Amino acid sequence: MCASLCTACLDIVLRKLARGGILLPMSTQEWYEHIPVFTVGDRLRKAREWKGLDQGELAEITGISRGTVSHLELGKAPLKRSYLNLWVMATGVPAEWLESGIAPQPDGPGGGRYGIRDSNPEPADLKDSRSGLRLHAA
Repeated sequence: MCASLCTACLDIVLRKLARGGILLPMSTQEWYEHIPVFTVGDRLRKAREWKGLDQGELAEITGISRGTVSHLELGKAPLKRSYLNLWVMATGVPAEWLESGIAPQPDGPGGGRYGIRDSNPEPADLKDSRSGLRLHAA
């Protein structure tokens, strides 16, 4: 093998890596076979673990029984809207991701869920809706 790794030598290296199972397949379809599919239960568990809670702690915070928490994470119980909302409030993870696995897109300029904050902490001039007079905050 040459020191500069010519095309022929690179081809040899790539074939050796592929035979050893080190390289993944190159077609798009084959790549998708290597992407794990997460169920709603998997995402519920990941959200709980991301928040650093065990099932008992989540149950205590939300008022959902520990058994129901376990069944929801295992996919043995249907995810009711009320359970979803409690999970969202306890973990801070968006409901959209928990339900679909698709992360919500940032809104507005500069991304983020909320608008860009004005660097001027003073309120703007206000207009009195009844008299039409402009008011200035004191």
